[in-house]
Amino acid sequence: MLEAKPDDTQEAVAVSQLPSSDYTQDQLTEAWQKFAEQKSAGKISDSLKMIFKKPLLKREESVVEIELSTDIERKFLKVEETELVQFLRRELSNPTVTLRISIKEAELKQRLYTDKEKFNYLAEKQPLLLKLKEKLYLDTDF
Repeated sequence: MLEAKPDDTQEAVAVSQLPSSDYTQDQLTEAWQKFAEQKSAGKISDSLKMIFKKPLLKREESVVEIELSTDIERKFLKVEETELVQFLRRELSNPTVTLRISIKEAELKQRLYTDKEKFNYLAEKQPLLLKLKEKLYLDTDF
């Protein structure tokens, strides 16, 4: 005879009835790795694999934060968010755990195209280049 599988609403009620306990960063990291391993056992996208390599950080008593690089990563994680939060609540025995997703704004690197831009960039790093340019009567504007 087949066993009846409890639906998600019964599981959510069971998780919410758990006594709230505090958890450490190590326990959070272990739970995150366990979730990643379970998901990686199936077929997942490379983007999701990259997300699973990023650390989850405990910010406040019940707030867990992950810092992503792009909005595309956020969209991939949003698909898994409900399952992840339920998993963390169950593993950490804390029904108040919530997930905060933040996007780390990458510093835009200026591309150097002209010789003058390249020289100015190097002169900022090594001011002696300006003196050398003056002594040798060099011209970077050509």
